[in-house]
Amino acid sequence: MPNDNSSMNFICDLIRGSADMKELASTLAVGKPAAVSGVTESAVPVFLSVLTDLAGRDGSPIIVVKDDRDARRAKAALDAVGTACEIYPAKDYNFNNITASREFEHERIRILSALSGGKSFAVITTPPAILQPVVPKDTLLAGELFLEISSEIPMSDAVAILESGGYTRADFIEGVGQYAVRGGILDVYSPSGAYRAEFFGDEIDRLGEIDPATQRLTDEAVTSVVISPAREIVCTKADTDRVIA
Repeated sequence: MPNDNSSMNFICDLIRGSADMKELASTLAVGKPAAVSGVTESAVPVFLSVLTDLAGRDGSPIIVVKDDRDARRAKAALDAVGTACEIYPAKDYNFNNITASREFEHERIRILSALSGGKSFAVITTPPAILQPVVPKDTLLAGELFLEISSEIPMSDAVAILESGGYTRADFIEGVGQYAVRGGILDVYSPSGAYRAEFFGDEIDRLGEIDPATQRLTDEAVTSVVISPAREIVCTKADTDRVIA
């Protein structure tokens, strides 16, 4: 008896080979808009998976849905058929002098950094999220800190890049946007994960992921890592000086 995955793959192949889907794919390939009707709720996961696969062969397709609830449903549907996808959320605006969570902002940065780094996956989002301004790609890439075993970078330079990207110093890293320095050890909690770099002089001698709960290195081998900024709005010293002036 065939398993669920083989049955799903068979259905996907049938839809992918249909005349209607080929026509839709050809329309989208030349940048023309297209409207699709008649897709039943039970068929949406398979339809989205096939359409995402066809549209995403040369990049990362964007799926815009009505609200956060529909975004979660779309992600569950694509996850069920093995299609790589991420939800790009809207960030909260806070105009009060209080400490607010930056969870959504960090998630946006993580996804933007992955896309800027060349990764391909479907992006599920909502109108409020896609209409919010984003950090320019060049600015995002310029604010990243690249760490690699055997490469050289002064600890002070690495710290300066982190602080210009919105990171704050702490005794121990417990949340995204924090870094800690102890002798020749640099711990960073970035939107994509927590990492430790051990320096011998200016050379990175060891690099790995750490568990923030234990502050210990995991067994995950890491040879290089890109640390993205912790804020979407990155202010350099030149920006600050210009504002003060």
